[in-house]
Amino acid sequence: MHRIDTLKKNMPNGSRLTFLVVFAAAGAVTGFLILHPLMMSLFWVEFSSSAENSIGYWEFMQKRAQNMVNPSNLRMGTVFATIGCFMGLGFGWIAQKQLERASEIRLLSELISDSIPDLITGGEGERVEFKTTVRWDVNKGNVNKALEAVIAKTVAGFLNARGGNLLIGVSDDGAIQGLERDYATLRHKNRDGFERMLLDIVEHYLGGEFCPYVHALFTEFDGKDVCLLIVELSPRPVYLKRGGKSEFYLRSGNSTRALDVRESMGYAEHRWPG
Repeated sequence: MHRIDTLKKNMPNGSRLTFLVVFAAAGAVTGFLILHPLMMSLFWVEFSSSAENSIGYWEFMQKRAQNMVNPSNLRMGTVFATIGCFMGLGFGWIAQKQLERASEIRLLSELISDSIPDLITGGEGERVEFKTTVRWDVNKGNVNKALEAVIAKTVAGFLNARGGNLLIGVSDDGAIQGLERDYATLRHKNRDGFERMLLDIVEHYLGGEFCPYVHALFTEFDGKDVCLLIVELSPRPVYLKRGGKSEFYLRSGNSTRALDVRESMGYAEHRWPG
């Protein structure tokens, strides 16, 4: 994350300002040359609807263009140019944020590639867990959706503890397995489909309000896709809902364990006081 913050600081403010100025100028031109004539066209429709006014469209627009130097018409054009300017600024700001986000994602992907060997070498622990697959049962050789609850349990444990990293596509012994077997079970057999599946699991078992605390990042390692699911700590208790019951899980050491009602209440009072 330090490299991302450094990247943001190193981005010149002049470049950002120039980017917004270009969009604002384009918006002003659009407002003057497109929005203004469009509004004039609407005026013509209303004007020509009167029986006594049968002036043609192009004749009407030509006269309006010739009268652009007229102060009243010039003021109208300036208004639409201003509207277009603000619209351009809005689109420019959105585009700038999207480009910055894309740059962050690319950098995060590089960081993941660099950090995966260290995570694997360090093995599973309080904040690191490996999972070979999400729904493909390696032993049975078929889809086993019951495995999705295992993923939800791990995520809940991290949310209730101090957060953590779930590496998917890596076996318990640290071997890179990839995501291809899970991809094959999806409608969209790619990273987007896989991320959508993970968020659906979180929403189904834990609740959609916790999706913003879970972030899926992908990288290719040894020619195979690996997903790093970064789980933040939750601002409130998280319960896994299954079979009409609510279960409380907590990451402890290198495992995720269930707490009974008394334990979960005591932990919640200490973890989220007030």
